[in-house]
Amino acid sequence: MSDLGLLSYKYQTMAELARRLRRNILLIKRHYYGLPLPKEDEDIEIGKVIVEFQEISKFLRDVISLSGEDAWPTNWLDEPPLPNALVEQLRKIHKLDRPQYIKALARLEQRLQDIVGLTEKDISLLEEIAYTASVDANSVFRKLMRWE
Repeated sequence: MSDLGLLSYKYQTMAELARRLRRNILLIKRHYYGLPLPKEDEDIEIGKVIVEFQEISKFLRDVISLSGEDAWPTNWLDEPPLPNALVEQLRKIHKLDRPQYIKALARLEQRLQDIVGLTEKDISLLEEIAYTASVDANSVFRKLMRWE
């Protein structure tokens, strides 16, 4: 596969991750605020969405303070829920408030067990993860467009 093909594949996977995260956060917000789900999303089980975000928050809590992927716990090396580039972006964003961010992720993981217990800050944490995924996808897209 050529470099252009690899870059295109990376963009597709990053864009799909960003879309999935945004859609799932929207579903959580609709459930949290008691709003009806769109017809196309009615068959999605909210429990699976919540479990995915619990795993993401646990993953980030475990790896955000580590220096790189080499230091990650072995259970996250095979199939991490988020790519390393996204973790690096979040690490940069929370460079100065990392201990508080890790505590907030732990609280988020706990509160996701009962969606009614979520707070606006928890919703903001989820949105930040999705926004960062979108930024990563956009940066890959810009590289792809410069290539051609």
